[in-house]
Amino acid sequence: MTTKTGSTITVPASYISGAGTSRTFHAKLTVTSSSSDTAVSITAKGAVKCSSDWHGPWSGTLSSTGSGPSGSVSNKEATAGGATLVTNTKSVTRTHAAQTVKVTWTAWSYKYGSSHGSSASISVNVPARPSYAVTYNNGGGTGTHASQTKWHSESLTLTLSTVPTRTGYSFDGWYT
Repeated sequence: MTTKTGSTITVPASYISGAGTSRTFHAKLTVTSSSSDTAVSITAKGAVKCSSDWHGPWSGTLSSTGSGPSGSVSNKEATAGGATLVTNTKSVTRTHAAQTVKVTWTAWSYKYGSSHGSSASISVNVPARPSYAVTYNNGGGTGTHASQTKWHSESLTLTLSTVPTRTGYSFDGWYT
């Protein structure tokens, strides 16, 4: 298996001998992604590339770690040059921690009396959801409050462990 971080990988050629000739095939995996503040959309395409004299059925499995794209195909014809066998798109939610989604494509064919296959993997980095530090300014009074983290598209409940005080003033709340 060949693993890469990037968008397209074609594994080195595998050679099949049969019917008096040598034929080549490659497993090809293409992964594209687009990101918003809350999710990363990952599209994976599993394909095979074949020598011009290849004709035959292919099977394949597209799998991912986490909630990435997946799918399978059984006995799909891929003639001279090859074919895309499986395409799938999944949205992976951005969480408070960065994630890596590993997409793997395995293709095989039962041709010339035995199974021939190859596999490729691409890792997609899913960054953590954006966050902001909320800090409190007591306006020259006494009493402090620890900063809090506000995650994009999530509500933040402001909690005060200590109400700030200042001579001659009444605390009325926080303002931006």
